[in-house]
Amino acid sequence: MPDVIPDLKFRPQLLVVAATLLAAFVRFFQLSSLAPEAWFDEVWFALRARELIQHPAFTVFYRTPWGGGNALMVYLTAAAQLLGFTGISSSRIASAALGLIAVPLAYACFDEVLRGAFEPRTRRWIAALAALVLSYLLHWVIVSRVGTEPSLAPAAALFCVWQLKRAKNTLSADYADGRRLNNETIGGNLRHLRMTFSAFCANSAVNYILVGAIAGLAQYNGPHARFILPLLGLIALHDLFLIPASRRKQYFAGLSLAALAGLIVVAPLALFFIREPEWLLARARVTTNVSFSNPKVMLENLRFTLIAFNFVGSFDPLTNYPGLPMFDVIQSIGFFVGHGWVIWNLRRSPAARELLTWEIIMMLPSLL
Repeated sequence: MPDVIPDLKFRPQLLVVAATLLAAFVRFFQLSSLAPEAWFDEVWFALRARELIQHPAFTVFYRTPWGGGNALMVYLTAAAQLLGFTGISSSRIASAALGLIAVPLAYACFDEVLRGAFEPRTRRWIAALAALVLSYLLHWVIVSRVGTEPSLAPAAALFCVWQLKRAKNTLSADYADGRRLNNETIGGNLRHLRMTFSAFCANSAVNYILVGAIAGLAQYNGPHARFILPLLGLIALHDLFLIPASRRKQYFAGLSLAALAGLIVVAPLALFFIREPEWLLARARVTTNVSFSNPKVMLENLRFTLIAFNFVGSFDPLTNYPGLPMFDVIQSIGFFVGHGWVIWNLRRSPAARELLTWEIIMMLPSLL
């Protein structure tokens, strides 16, 4: 589509820097005074982290009466305590840091996801705007300040999708460059082969390994991060039909690298669940027991989730502002305009299909 962003004197990257600084301020300013202080989750993480520091042990999962506790936030909280943040709310440091990291990741991720859907300058400004919105988005500012496990999911998802799309775009670019070389030179085939192999080894292979490693690491952080795996699987399957046929073997090789890296990272947790399979779904059974046994509750959850974006927000005390919707007026306008673009371009735009799929998958925890 034509470039719709006016020729401004500053680059979108400057907006991303400003958004990151804003995110740092709203997440860390008076962090310890944010209500509700000493919430059960953060107290539990802080105590487990103190135990970990005093008596080091490699723990992948904690057995608890509420279906089990995941270990990654304990390790992150321990890291915060080792840095000097020893208060009972020390897990907030880790959560706020993850929320901060998600802001530049949003720019990097959507710059890759929207590649081909918009002109480069327009695409980068849209990605920068996404980073700005995420920097002060009410829900994630709060969730990423109070020490809870879901704070890791956005950063991990953004990173994994970014790397997966970057690898796919690298393969597609190599194919286009190779065709140009074939048309311009007699030795194009040989040069194309060398360039493709070099690019795969130096760029795409690393991207795939990072996808698997971070997706595997995220699994130590609980049920919320489980939904990253089907998201990556659906995006990979979608890309499989979009990349040139001659690149599909490399794409399979890359996905195999991602799977191998993920299996290596998640192996200790997987072995724990193999030995004690009752804990694999224990937390899910606790949290979904009511919704699965009563379809009316699930429909009510769906209604509450849909209106929480723009109309009436959650009344859970962790939101700190009971009833306030996730988006302000300006963000709500962008929400509806964005969905209008997605629906209008659903058939012809891969990015539109992937964004809608991403939204639906990540709404499932609230629905369930």
